[in-house]
Amino acid sequence: MKTRSTRKKFSPAAITITVTVLLGLTGGCLSGPDYEAPVVTMPDAWQQKATAGLEDGPTNLDRWWTRFGDPLLDGLIEKARLNNLDIYTAALRLEEAMALRGVAASGYYGSIDADAAAMAGQLSENSNFLPDGIDSKVDYYTIGANAAWEADIWGRVRRSVESAEAGLDASLEDYRDVLVLVQSRVAGFYVEVRTTQKQIILTENNVKLQKATLKLTRDRFDAGLSADLDVRRAELNLARTESTLPSLYSNHERVLNALSVLLGEMPGSLQQEIGVTDVIPKTVVPVYAGVPADLLRQRPDIRSAERLVAAQNARIGVAASDYYPRFLLVGDLRVESTDYDNLFGGDSVSYGFGPQIRWNLFSGGRVKNQVRAEEARTAQAQARYEQTVLRAVEETETAMVSYVQELDRFAALGRAVVAAEESVIQTQTLYKSGLTDFQNVLNMERDLFEQQNLEAASEGDIALRIVDIFRALGGGWQDVPHPLTAEL
Repeated sequence: MKTRSTRKKFSPAAITITVTVLLGLTGGCLSGPDYEAPVVTMPDAWQQKATAGLEDGPTNLDRWWTRFGDPLLDGLIEKARLNNLDIYTAALRLEEAMALRGVAASGYYGSIDADAAAMAGQLSENSNFLPDGIDSKVDYYTIGANAAWEADIWGRVRRSVESAEAGLDASLEDYRDVLVLVQSRVAGFYVEVRTTQKQIILTENNVKLQKATLKLTRDRFDAGLSADLDVRRAELNLARTESTLPSLYSNHERVLNALSVLLGEMPGSLQQEIGVTDVIPKTVVPVYAGVPADLLRQRPDIRSAERLVAAQNARIGVAASDYYPRFLLVGDLRVESTDYDNLFGGDSVSYGFGPQIRWNLFSGGRVKNQVRAEEARTAQAQARYEQTVLRAVEETETAMVSYVQELDRFAALGRAVVAAEESVIQTQTLYKSGLTDFQNVLNMERDLFEQQNLEAASEGDIALRIVDIFRALGGGWQDVPHPLTAEL
């Protein structure tokens, strides 16, 4: 006669009531503090000296590089958006954050685990526990599954999802921040390329001018009208100017190679596409300054820092939920037998299900200190947010002031170039007439070369400062589609 172990059964009514109560409690209070966005006091306006060269009014940061009116630059930035590996990596980090959000949300649904085993064993025949006549060889087969679902009464799962969602938002802003940085670097390198090309063209023109002067001194020396010293001085001046060309060529290749890498291409691939010109990009529309408060919504790094505060704040609630008991519904269903032929028979079935409570009553201060640690991390995140805002204001005002001052410098250098050009013409005329020393000709030619190169560099710096302004304001991501739906 077979004997069966007796199990205490829960009535269906009791189980239904328990589940109903647990489900009702799921909408209860959340552990930990609710999130409140950090507040920083922003200046009402930029410093007056920072905006002297800018227009009043709201900024429009969509595709800001089109303000240079250069289709080639527009195409390079679009190519970088599609092919730059830093942008692609940031998009992959966003995919990772989205997956982690799914991991956190899985806590809403519980879990089911399956297992199976087939074992052969033998009991000790010398054991006092082996009854007479019982075979010492034992086989055991089992197939089963167990399930568990936690009623999220104290909001541990909800806080985890809240933290993961804020982290996902921060990853999106980090992607946008990389996008802003790459776009500004492409524009900056493009300006550097054009600036260097103009300096090369100016230097080559000065080499031609100084070669003509050298020929003049040799002709005068051959005619007995000047000393050999004039020829040597002219050779020195020419050689000094020619010596600047190799470094300019080298810098041109360096910047072109860096630009190629930003576009996700091999160095040296842009030579034909870029071409050569002495035209440095200039903005064809006014640049508007906006107000400092715009940075809070425009700069991705600030937006990311705020989202990280929210994510960290939610982790306080996750840690605090360990103060309270956890309510679960658990179940187990399996078939088990020592005879494989009877494994799937009705008598081989065993099951159990019902509510369960787990409560850590003592942990040596672990929970308390974990909460304190999360609170400290939240305070750190808030401090980093405030620091990010301060640096954003600093970067923007510095870029604006640099732009304004460079405008004044460029104007002064323009006047210096005009004066140097006129001086060269006049001193050459006087020298040919024997009315001035040759050293004056050399000085004026050298001054002309220096001032032209300084003016070209300043013209490029103006464009670079405009790029810095748009980068500091957080421009360039506003009209870009979400990277997980865009074609990368």
